[in-house]
Amino acid sequence: MLTSAFSPQAIANCLRVGDSGRWGVDLETGKDALINRTISRLDTAPPTLNLGHKNTPNGKARYYAQDFETDLILRATYRRLSKQYSVRPPNRDLMVLGLQEALSEASPFIVTRCDVKGFYENIAARKLNQQIICDTRTDPRIRTILQHLQDTDVIAETSVPRGLALSTLLSEIYLAEFDKTIRRLPNVHRYFRYADDIVVFSLPDKPTLDRISEELAEIGLELNEKTAEVYIKSMKSSQTADPRLESFNFLGYGFKIDNVTKSYQTRAFDVAIAQTKLKKRQSRMHLAFKDFSQNGNTDLLLDRLQFLTSNYSTYKTRHTRGARKQKIRAGIYYNYKHCGQFPSNKSGRTKEPYNAKELAALDAHMNALLFGPNSTYSTAINALPAPIKEQFRRLSYLQGYKKRIDKRFTRARMRQICRIWIND
Repeated sequence: MLTSAFSPQAIANCLRVGDSGRWGVDLETGKDALINRTISRLDTAPPTLNLGHKNTPNGKARYYAQDFETDLILRATYRRLSKQYSVRPPNRDLMVLGLQEALSEASPFIVTRCDVKGFYENIAARKLNQQIICDTRTDPRIRTILQHLQDTDVIAETSVPRGLALSTLLSEIYLAEFDKTIRRLPNVHRYFRYADDIVVFSLPDKPTLDRISEELAEIGLELNEKTAEVYIKSMKSSQTADPRLESFNFLGYGFKIDNVTKSYQTRAFDVAIAQTKLKKRQSRMHLAFKDFSQNGNTDLLLDRLQFLTSNYSTYKTRHTRGARKQKIRAGIYYNYKHCGQFPSNKSGRTKEPYNAKELAALDAHMNALLFGPNSTYSTAINALPAPIKEQFRRLSYLQGYKKRIDKRFTRARMRQICRIWIND
């Protein structure tokens, strides 16, 4: 039996590392008063939720909590509904490892790569919201919260509230039955979905794309036009009529699969950083230089390039499970740590180091911007003191990846660094 979603202990469990700094609250001395204020917010009719919103460049509203009490109420709501519907956020690392396991199999198969069109804007959010409200398991206070979000158009007819964690939860609940249906298809070997991105492994003579489209149509969704069915074969090396390699992208990685297989050996494939992600880093690099040309802030340019070419650690402050001081690592290596070459092998799947040739090309581009004779920025860079120029010369995407170079930035500095990339 589930305990109260908004008991003092339940609210306390929603507190996170970094809350004191974010909300300006001393949790050592003011914790109990904060919890009492939060619970009292739910005694009003309707509950007192202070939500703000900003419009994104494409005109869509992005919501956020304007005070700590509202944030805690939403966190507690998320926790309870997550337990009630046995929904867990998808794990990117586990999905990539699952893909690697599936790709290593030597038998032929089809990889269907597709994504849902206008995912968050086309979910029948109010219909789902009413189903949750009418569920006998739903806490009465959560019913009033969800009804209030609907009455104030935060939960719209056909869209979940962007910016709030509830949007991810509602979308996962909405697609739960779809996931089960696709997984149970007799021709489906493996199924992966991360938000609106889908990859399905199926038998070679039984494509699944039409069935996926049909099942999505049943719940008012449709696929984007950019879909791919990649036929992975099992050829002998002498069969040269067909292409040797097939490829697809998923979760920021590019997968290249060998169609040639050997008896009693795993299939060979490579995993690299997807070209779209490399182009995004290059675009951010250009934005950093453009901002430098306008303000001449050398220190900020250096920090931005270090941020792009290295790794950093931060506390996982937006979690409600696990260790309270859990660290997460991110950056050029940790975002793409599953890259590598996977050769054919009799003893099972083995991984060889990532050659990272794409990162060497990024290094060459960055150095051309910094020191190239035709660069708009090289005159200003070359005029810097020698020690500063040397710091720029040492910057490297390739070394940042291979040596897992870490840099430390304060939260305030990270906000300055990332400010120009908000709309990128």
